[in-house]
Amino acid sequence: MVSRGPRFMRVLAASAAPALLVTAVLVGACGGGGSPTAPPSATPPPAATTSPTPPPVMSACQRIGVGTGSGQGCPVESAAFLDQVEAAMDQLIREKPQIFNIDEPNGPGSYRIASVGQYYVGLLERLDRAGLCADFDGEALEVKSSHAFNDQYDVQTSNNFMLRGPTSYKSTCHPASFPSSLGTPPSAAGCTLPGSREKACGRETQALLGPLETAIDQVMREHPEYFNPGDTQPGTGFLKILNPDAYFRDLTAAINRQGLCAFYDGEEMAIKRDNSYSEQYDLFGGEGYARRGEGSYQVTCYPAAF
Repeated sequence: MVSRGPRFMRVLAASAAPALLVTAVLVGACGGGGSPTAPPSATPPPAATTSPTPPPVMSACQRIGVGTGSGQGCPVESAAFLDQVEAAMDQLIREKPQIFNIDEPNGPGSYRIASVGQYYVGLLERLDRAGLCADFDGEALEVKSSHAFNDQYDVQTSNNFMLRGPTSYKSTCHPASFPSSLGTPPSAAGCTLPGSREKACGRETQALLGPLETAIDQVMREHPEYFNPGDTQPGTGFLKILNPDAYFRDLTAAINRQGLCAFYDGEEMAIKRDNSYSEQYDLFGGEGYARRGEGSYQVTCYPAAF
């Protein structure tokens, strides 16, 4: 089974999404707020086109191992890894400017985040390069160098700006409380790709709506008995689904036959081309209608959510 992460993560990442269509989160879980503190200045990066980020391979976490819990709690102390977190942000701005809206600065070196998922994955990758084990629990960026303790940082404001400087530090957990597991989740039935687990999600411009619409058309054409043509949703014209189990089973198979992977968890349809990212669609409208179109898109998760 795939975790319900993307739906919960929407609380973090999509809360500010109506302000910008190009901003998915986890839905692993959600994120922070606060007033940014200006960090050292950084030169605004050039504009670029968004491209997927491959799944991170966290060698530092593999080397250090799983967390042992936070038996002594997570008091506010002093930040041990703030310099490394700031350096990771500066590197990400230089190397992946496309995941920020550089026309919306919020102080020197701070920009609105255009891709929440790629932002957190990029920070994890760069902290890993620095020899630190890092993760995102949906609320805080967690960083450790051993099992002794880990720091927690809030690196995103409620309106999707980077949160930088000393204000981003929140607490220190003793002993280190993450990760809970280093295992790879099982792959979904009918998918040839290995399993994946999302780190963060947010709204972006969807890339897989076309194949999804093709699959919906196919199922509707081949199985009209799954729908009630005399019952359409007012205002949308969506057909009432008479057999949801069969509809989503065949829809999943039709997506997979296009060389993609799909997984329906009873709430949303997750679709991926590879494990770099997946898109989440809500296709079961209120009172059981077959929702489709751009309004069905929810979030994009990095890495893929299944």
